[in-house]
Amino acid sequence: MGTQVTLTLPDHVYRQAQVAARREQRPVPEVLVDALTEAFPAVYISPDHERMEQEQAAYARLRDSLLETHEGQYVAIHGGQLVDADADEIALLRRINARYPDDIVHIRRVTRGPDRELRIYSPRLVD
Repeated sequence: MGTQVTLTLPDHVYRQAQVAARREQRPVPEVLVDALTEAFPAVYISPDHERMEQEQAAYARLRDSLLETHEGQYVAIHGGQLVDADADEIALLRRINARYPDDIVHIRRVTRGPDRELRIYSPRLVD
């Protein structure tokens, strides 16, 4: 399934697509679809991504003081400030969802250890 569109490409881009199509023995439209698919991956990026990053950065700025006052607790950061904290994550989530139902709120446990780094590898099958 897809949506059909009509594009006007710069001549140099179309020439590059033609060269790639000849080299790969494929139609130009397929080459262009693949190029666009790679440029815009299927992973959804929220329009609120920038605000999420701002709240994460606020947590990083506040972390040292939070370690002194809230170590081991879950904290909620909104608008760059601590707005709530609780040892019970579920209780905190319920209050935050009630107060900020459609807002970005960064919630995390305050710990001394380094932040965990998650790496997710996604294989891509090529014909």
